Amino acid sequence: MDIETSPVATSRLEEGPALNLERDTVFLEVLFKGDKSLYHYGTRKGKDNLYIKRNDSIEFLIYKNYYITRFEGKYQQEKNTFKGQLAIYLNNCKKITGAIEDADYEPKDQKNYWLKIILA
Repeated sequence: MDIETSPVATSRLEEGPALNLERDTVFLEVLFKGDKSLYHYGTRKGKDNLYIKRNDSIEFLIYKNYYITRFEGKYQQEKNTFKGQLAIYLNNCKKITGAIEDADYEPKDQKNYWLKIILA
């Protein structure tokens, strides 16, 4: 399983969106179980990793908080690939994909978001 290990503290963010992936065997926490399940793994350093199950394999939902340097200043950015992954995973439903744009990567927020989708 791929685990993203970039620092999460704002003072320790890395420059650029390149992911720091390590492969390991881990136990995943089930945040939501159903036809479209959501899984979580938290590293010892507090990094959250979210996953979905697609075609009998577990897929990492890509997110990274990082900075870029422009005009001698540092600016915080987010790599939010997970939003596109979720839109495809949830069948590009317009009602759902609109809500995905407002979704945060935090496990608690994602769990609540998935409950809203199922109950809608």
